[in-house]
Formats: sequence, C-alpha cells, structure tokens
Amino acid sequence: MTPGAALAFQYLRQRTRVATDAPGHLEWLRECLEPHFAPQTSNACDWNVTFSSDPERYGCLTAQKRAPSGETLAFFTLDSRLVRLPRWNGGAAGDVVAFDDEFDVFYRVSEARREVDVVAKTLRPWGRVALLRVVRELAMEEAVANGCMFLHAAAFECDGVAYAIAGPKHAGKTTLLVHALASGGARFIANDRALLDRSFEGTTVRGMPTLVNVRAGTRATFAHHFDPHGYGPDSGCLTRAEHEAGPRATDPRRAEPMILSPRQFADALGVSPSTGGRLGAILFPVISSAPTGIDIVELSATTARDWLAAAVFPSVSRSGSLSAFCGSSWTAALGEAWLSDLAAQRIPMLRCTLGANAYRPGMTNVLEALQTHAHG
Repeated sequence: MTPGAALAFQYLRQRTRVATDAPGHLEWLRECLEPHFAPQTSNACDWNVTFSSDPERYGCLTAQKRAPSGETLAFFTLDSRLVRLPRWNGGAAGDVVAFDDEFDVFYRVSEARREVDVVAKTLRPWGRVALLRVVRELAMEEAVANGCMFLHAAAFECDGVAYAIAGPKHAGKTTLLVHALASGGARFIANDRALLDRSFEGTTVRGMPTLVNVRAGTRATFAHHFDPHGYGPDSGCLTRAEHEAGPRATDPRRAEPMILSPRQFADALGVSPSTGGRLGAILFPVISSAPTGIDIVELSATTARDWLAAAVFPSVSRSGSLSAFCGSSWTAALGEAWLSDLAAQRIPMLRCTLGANAYRPGMTNVLEALQTHAHG
C-alpha cells in the first residue's frame, strides 16, 4: 500500500514529510500544526513519516511478539510523564520497532534512512494523535540539539510581544491563558509547551502544538465561549469540517473536561493563532483562595531562577534516556546558559496571584495588570 496523500512541514530548520492513506488524518494534522509548522511542497526533508492502515503488516508485526529482553524505549514526553514503549521483534538491522497500546499502532524507526512508519490495523480518529506525537517529538529533539529550550508553559502574544505562563500541571496555566485571550487584543501561541529561541531581538517565543485539555472548572468559568460550538468528547480528534458535518453536543457537560485541537481552542475564543513574538515576561500563576483579583509582583532573582529552572519542559533527552528518535542530549550547561541569558536580558519574572474573584467581570484583567511589568 502506498499512502495517497503527503505534505511536508517545517519547524525552525527541520522539515518532516508526512504521508498517509487517509487524507482526513493529514488535514487534522495540518490544522493542529499550523502556524508553527509551515507546510512545504519540497520533497527534500530531514525525516519521512508514514501513517497507514495495513492489517496484514500489522498482523505480521503482532506475530513477532515483544523482544525477550523486556526492553522499553523512550518515545514521547508529555507534561507529566515520559512515554516508554516495549521494544518489539522484527525490523531491519538497526531499526527500532515498538508497540503503543494506547493507540494500537506499531512504530518502526530507522535512523539510517531517517524514516518513521506508523502502522495501524485500522485508522481510528483518535489514532491521529500518534502521528502528531511523532512529528512533534522529531521537531523538539532537533530544536534542543540546536540550543533552544522548551518551557512547560502556555503563551500568548500582544503587538509582537509574547508572554509565557509557566508552571507545573494544575497551576492554572490554561485558565489564565483563556482569560488573557478572552480579554481581547491577544493572540494564541501555545497551551502547554513554549520554545525559547535566540534571535537578533533577544529571546523569542514560539509554540509547540499540543491538544488542549480544558478542565471542568475552566470550561464552566468560560462556558459562554465553549458551549455554542457544541464540542463533544471526541471533538479534539476531528477536523473543522468533520466537526461541522457531524452531530453537535446539545447538552454541554460543564462538569466534565474536554479535549480540543489547537485550532478548535482558538475558534472557541474567537482569536487568531500567532507564530510567536519577542519575550516580554514570564508569569508564574499561583492560585489563592482569597477573595481578590489578579495581583502581579516581580520575583527576586533567586526565586525567579529556581521557578524558571523547575518549568523547563522534561524532554526525552533531559530524562537521561536514549531517545527512540536519536535526539541529542540536553546538557545542564545549556540550561544554565539559558537561565543566565534571561537574567542578563532582565526579562521580568512575575508571580501572578489569582484570587477567587480573578475572572469575574469588572476585575482588572491580566493584560491591564501586565502593562507596568512587560519588558519593553
């Protein structure tokens, strides 16, 4: 079987060509990756990725069974865990074959040929996420190898200046991001991973696309933005056209979280996506039970350095594990250089305390509160 649709995507200097026999999968991937990954027409690429439904080949791989050593390989980094997959028998010499039971697919990685094959028995809609993870991980490893740093952070842009919202899981990053975008005048960069890169302007911020987990509290607080779109539990794996053509949820389940694609998230808030901008400040949200609004104060140099170091995204190379995609290792020296660079540039590092009334109408919004702190 030869995949019938193909498109190349460029992130920074890396190009990855993706081919699949399901055009809907490729369209969904394009909607997720743009504008950070620019579509390209050239066939000259650094990696070639195929995603196919091939029951016969899937059956042959299944029959090979798991490698007797029980070895697992580091494949993907998520915000809270490193995805390790069992190594499988089979494949040419030097190839890596692994099975992912979350999406019911096999991966075959050939470093020598710079190829990744994703083989499924059937192409289910949520299986598209496996393809997104492969393309994203290849780009992240290449960016780290070229001296960039990823933060566990959401990000938005106003008038060419980017603001990162950094912190651990459940810190309130997505809710603060939604509030900033809903306040007007901001554009969406990223929800969970923000890349810091050096340029002639200093430090620039760029997004790395991820699915957006809108938790129940955030969904309820901003229901007037999300409810009209009729998003259901499976909307995140659908293209715009597929969502519009299918049944729409008429009874919003505000007590339940929902997962959206980056494009759906931006559509719900009525904002346009941004490729990024010059870093103006990094905010660290802190949730407070006090009946107050949003309070922003600048952190001391020592506290800022500690909080920023804790917010560096845990890439495979930083975990100390050998990446299945052969990425270069993150070094402590690179991290220290970044922390020193940001301090030298005097990028404001801000504690953003979010009181119980932070998102109520009439309170000072985060864009107004940032005016006296942003790096000009």
